[in-house]
Amino acid sequence: MASFCSNCGKELAGGSRFCPSCGYDTMAYGGGSGSSGSTSGQSSGYSSSQNTGGGGTTGRMGGTLTIIFVLGILWGIGALVAGIYFAAVGGAFFFFTGPLVVAVGVILILSGLCAFITCMRIYKLEKHSEACTFLLIGSILALISSILGGIVGIVFYFLLKNERGRFSS
Repeated sequence: MASFCSNCGKELAGGSRFCPSCGYDTMAYGGGSGSSGSTSGQSSGYSSSQNTGGGGTTGRMGGTLTIIFVLGILWGIGALVAGIYFAAVGGAFFFFTGPLVVAVGVILILSGLCAFITCMRIYKLEKHSEACTFLLIGSILALISSILGGIVGIVFYFLLKNERGRFSS
């Protein structure tokens, strides 16, 4: 007798724990891989949009991811504003410290852009490795321009690495 995913209704291959179509953990929430015929996609009150591929617990940000997201947006805004300011000021004082100040401004702008890309990936809960990569690059860039910014970014990086199961890819 064929078994079906209790979340999306697709047929499961030979007692699979995770649905190959939606990634639903068929053993979670009291459902078994032997559930048959439920094609409504709403079994046990969980929809496929709330579940991630790879057996993650939820498809919503929540908790640590929300904190990283909000602070990442603030980081991105702050880094862009400071970067544009430093680039403008550096251009005005070109003879003395101008090139160094402009370089710090460009580094801050790049760090802010990396923070925004990371936040976009967190919001969509996709491409976890890409989100971690951009967060790490942004943290290194922030570390070059500001010790505190780099340290905070690296802490965020390790927190994000621990949230792998909540991303679809």
